[in-house]
Amino acid sequence: GDFPSVSSAPPPRGRKDPTLVAMAGENAQHFVPEKLPWQVLRNITRVLQVCWFWSGLMALLKEVHVYQVDFQQHPGGERRLCSAEGLVFQEVDVAWPHGAFFRPQGLFCPRRRGLFVASPFAL
Repeated sequence: GDFPSVSSAPPPRGRKDPTLVAMAGENAQHFVPEKLPWQVLRNITRVLQVCWFWSGLMALLKEVHVYQVDFQQHPGGERRLCSAEGLVFQEVDVAWPHGAFFRPQGLFCPRRRGLFVASPFAL
């Protein structure tokens, strides 16, 4: 009959496929639906790679003592420490918990009770 011929051949050069234009809009020549899931997967993988790289870089900088983030919240702004006059220090042979991995971060000196060393995990 009078049916228009249906062709599976691509439209001639310079003409846009009306179905593709309806789906993709003005950028129809760059739109390939079969590649879209792989592009999304590739982009998400790149974001995760950047996150892992950043985390590794921060861990490395912390281990070499170049950069360390202080996550402690100090109420009232900056910490105010008490000072003591005339401190005399002497070396003491001590076995630290976790050996070489122990990182002292503070001292606590209650009156007449000795000296306590603070770490990120306990006093």
